[in-house]
Amino acid sequence: MNPTIGIIGGGAAGLFAALHAARTTCEVILWEANPTLGRKLAVTGGGRGNLSHRGLGADRYACDAPESLHALLHRFNHDWLRRELLEQGVLTYCSDDGWCYPVSHSAAAVSAILATAVAQHHVMVSTGCRITAVKKIGDGFMVRDDLGGGRTVQRLIVATGGKAHPQLGGDDDALAWLAELGVTVRPMRPALAPLIAEVRALHKLQGVRLDVAAELYGNGLLLGRSTGNLIFTQFGLNGPAAMDLSHLVHASPLQPMQLLLNFLPHHLDAFMTLVRQKRKQGWPLQALLESALPAKLAALIARGIGAPLDQDVAALTEEQSSRLVSLLTAFPIAVIGVKGFHHAQLAAGGVPLSEIDTATMECRGVQGLFLAGEVLDVVGPCGGFNLHFAFASGALAGIGAGRL
Repeated sequence: MNPTIGIIGGGAAGLFAALHAARTTCEVILWEANPTLGRKLAVTGGGRGNLSHRGLGADRYACDAPESLHALLHRFNHDWLRRELLEQGVLTYCSDDGWCYPVSHSAAAVSAILATAVAQHHVMVSTGCRITAVKKIGDGFMVRDDLGGGRTVQRLIVATGGKAHPQLGGDDDALAWLAELGVTVRPMRPALAPLIAEVRALHKLQGVRLDVAAELYGNGLLLGRSTGNLIFTQFGLNGPAAMDLSHLVHASPLQPMQLLLNFLPHHLDAFMTLVRQKRKQGWPLQALLESALPAKLAALIARGIGAPLDQDVAALTEEQSSRLVSLLTAFPIAVIGVKGFHHAQLAAGGVPLSEIDTATMECRGVQGLFLAGEVLDVVGPCGGFNLHFAFASGALAGIGAGRL
């Protein structure tokens, strides 16, 4: 008799788990707490559906088993996902910087298409059904829901996501069941969230955005680096350059924390050549700084070196010139914290990847239990990396659970 596969969670990981498990002769049951499948998937990428990234690689993620993640992503790579999505009816393309989107620019359409595909594969779907308990019984699991129902399955895939977007149903309820089953779990914390920083002296920069390189330090120790767009806000810093480092803030006990910003990560050499040229010609500092920086930031940098904007570049002292380079390449901002789960795109924490056999996504300590997606402690940067991991790990869990 073929086993019954139960899948808890109908997001990106759960949908792909269902599609791949249904390719076997097993009966597949999918439970989703939300009234519709793929609710969080439907808002990803600002509604445009940033599904993957052409620059995918395990080195772009934070987890405790990078070699295992490398093997998984090598097998289920960017090209694989685009083929899989095309098979389900989703056309995709990549932007010049490698971000992968549906041609429709509609994450909601992708969600609806995958839900339709699951229905066509004769998966038994129960929406609006919250799982309240999971118990190990013999060679299988008893799954109970909030409607008073219960179902025994021989193999179970947990793809419940995490605490990010609680307004869309995000929670960490699964961690309690998993801990009772003997699985190691870590508390969840916000990731890919804006940083709360000491920006009172930078209030005139609110709304300014530019590309930067950022380094996060705790007590002088480098914790992480990022590169991307940064936005100055009333509370701190937003945009990928800040958000990609947010999971390190709560994870680290090191205080105080400081962010160093390089405002010219790609153009420093050209800028310094311009400085040398304009020193000889006579040139106002304002014109020099605004050749590379937004006007509000140029004014702040000028104040930082103690020079008026109309001062001739040639009149800068050696100390001012040194200070100028320092502020342009290592501008310090004190980091206070991270915005909460309502503002986070992802939750870090959950089950360490080292607990999982990444050849099948089966939990090493609990036979028949498979995990996929955000419930695992794997954090990638903005740009489709985390959604790709959800799709890939979900597919592998479906394949693994469906093996006879």
